[in-house]
Amino acid sequence: MNTKKKPNTVLKYERQLRGWSQQKIAEKLGTSEDVISRWERGERAPSPYYQEKLCQLFDKPANELGLIESKQKIITARPAIVAANPQTYLTHIIQPSVIMPEFGILDRLDRAFASQPSIDISTIEYLKLGTTELKRHLVQGNQTNWNDMLIVALNHLGLYTNLIESNIERTDQLTTFLGENCLLVGDILFNLRDGAKATRYYEMALRISQESHNIALYAIAAGRYSLLLIDSSQFIQARQLLTEAIHISKQNISSIVLSWLCAVQAEAYAHEGDIKHCYITLEAAKTHLTLNKQRLDSYTFIDELLPAVYGTTKLLGFEGSCYLQLNQPDQSQQILTNSLKIATHPHHQSLIHIDFARSFILQKAPVEACASASNAIISIQQTGSVRAFQRILSIRQDIRPWEYLPEVKALDQQIKIITN
Repeated sequence: MNTKKKPNTVLKYERQLRGWSQQKIAEKLGTSEDVISRWERGERAPSPYYQEKLCQLFDKPANELGLIESKQKIITARPAIVAANPQTYLTHIIQPSVIMPEFGILDRLDRAFASQPSIDISTIEYLKLGTTELKRHLVQGNQTNWNDMLIVALNHLGLYTNLIESNIERTDQLTTFLGENCLLVGDILFNLRDGAKATRYYEMALRISQESHNIALYAIAAGRYSLLLIDSSQFIQARQLLTEAIHISKQNISSIVLSWLCAVQAEAYAHEGDIKHCYITLEAAKTHLTLNKQRLDSYTFIDELLPAVYGTTKLLGFEGSCYLQLNQPDQSQQILTNSLKIATHPHHQSLIHIDFARSFILQKAPVEACASASNAIISIQQTGSVRAFQRILSIRQDIRPWEYLPEVKALDQQIKIITN
């Protein structure tokens, strides 16, 4: 008889959905963090006493928390159920289900859009809260377990996909939420350095934004996808996508988003060695940032999250990176110094320090490069950014000619701590 325990991913999902730590759950129940961890890993099952307390805490029955066996799955409601009682439908559609990457989500979406279903927006109010929380965690990025976040994001996207596959009214609002969730998954995968999968979700976000006639979401999706294209050295494709996005959306998006798109495009020009257009586009980005033209935007470009997403600090970071690509380290360091003075977000700080390290390598100053890389690692330890850490490893390769230096050996020790 197979007695192997299965992890209680449903209980873990419900905890993460509310932004609770295992320690917080332990305090509420009067037990230890280790006990909560064992429940989630499936090494132990809660006793009836704790099952009751968990049900009260999460306001859900035991079968919906994975505490007892249940054959019930997420139900794709029939039209008659929705017409009779939309709220009853909602209680069925939001049953938690573990959707491990990727469970055919994109194929199901592809079929769903081809068949043109319709969806009732009243059934997704619950899911909007989860989407908002995911966006907040993505932007804040502090102590983020990106793999856990990916699982939660895919769960949400799977629930939206169940709605799309149901024969109920579809609205532009619903498809906008769906596009934002695809963009979320793409961004998380990009941070995990899985560019191939991230590309598929970015492309789906672009398609959905066109389906919902959401120009702002299309522009933002184009910008996020272009960053991936630049990161993978597809500079021409990135520039062309950005040119199209700016042309289509410039009258319908805020000056903040337009400035960001121009900054990303300037970086693409810099990678191509096009100094003239890089400078022109950087100046356009600066001009748009000062205009403060208000429009309805979406995804992370909303008032609550915008300070951590884009502003003067990020624009200076883009400008410093452009000078680096154009092999002008002195100018880059002047810009980066100003950017670092006003940077408050650990992720932004890590990227600035990384660019400082790159500039010092161009100047053949390995000691200073190691110092900047070391500062970047301190910030990366706060954010857990896989993408930023990969840049550190790239810097380490660039300083191989100076491996004999004690500063390089000290940097190796910092890198070893993170990799372990």
